[in-house]
Amino acid sequence: MHETTRCSNQSTPCRASKFSYRWNGLDFLSMLTNRGNFKHNCNVIERGQADLIVGRQSTKPMTLSQKIQSYLPCVYCCVLYMKHDLWRHAQKCRFRCLDDMTCNSILVHSTMMLRGAVDIKSHVNDRFKADVLQGMRNDYITNIVLGDEIILKYGQHLHQRLGRNRAHDISQRMRQLARLMKEINSGVPDENREVTLSECLSGSMFDNVVEATSSLSVPSTSALGCPVFSNPSIGLKLGPALVKCAEIKKGLGIQRRY
Repeated sequence: MHETTRCSNQSTPCRASKFSYRWNGLDFLSMLTNRGNFKHNCNVIERGQADLIVGRQSTKPMTLSQKIQSYLPCVYCCVLYMKHDLWRHAQKCRFRCLDDMTCNSILVHSTMMLRGAVDIKSHVNDRFKADVLQGMRNDYITNIVLGDEIILKYGQHLHQRLGRNRAHDISQRMRQLARLMKEINSGVPDENREVTLSECLSGSMFDNVVEATSSLSVPSTSALGCPVFSNPSIGLKLGPALVKCAEIKKGLGIQRRY
């Protein structure tokens, strides 16, 4: 009774009893432990010291550096598994929600979640700055990019995956997110404060994001009178980008809250 009446708005440990009505109590405590281990693993990756807590140890001896390169977190339970075992685990993870993730998308989402949780001081990599940021146009859209933590982390992930040869493509993807933020903020009543991408990745801002995306896609009407978009490509690109940014926010949230 204490947990459900007096501490319903408190921290996770104090809400364990409340959540046990929907989850098995042991499942909740297991998730709490997993998230604590995930935070520990993020700290180990940042410092390069101590050892990772993983779901299943490799049969071969590995250095810490090799482990960091070989393990990714499950997006459902936050436990680290070898990359080639992650999909097998995710299929039967007891915390899995109903979704249609494939093997490749599981790996992408796991990478983005880990990328969001590591380096929470959000420093900008020097190589990323030289290859991508310094070549971007000096305008208001670029200022939005430079001031948004999620967009910068998304860009750094793309840079690490695609390399300097795709620097222009990376900058354009970040600018697309920044244009979305500009469009959203143009409809925010409070002109003295601009919302961030992290704030937009929530249920309360869903309609604002949809409306802004529709506006950027330029609604029009076909010769037959059907509603169409004059620039549909930006909407098609923003969808997958926002999903990856949501995983970055998830990783940040786990690291900063627990």
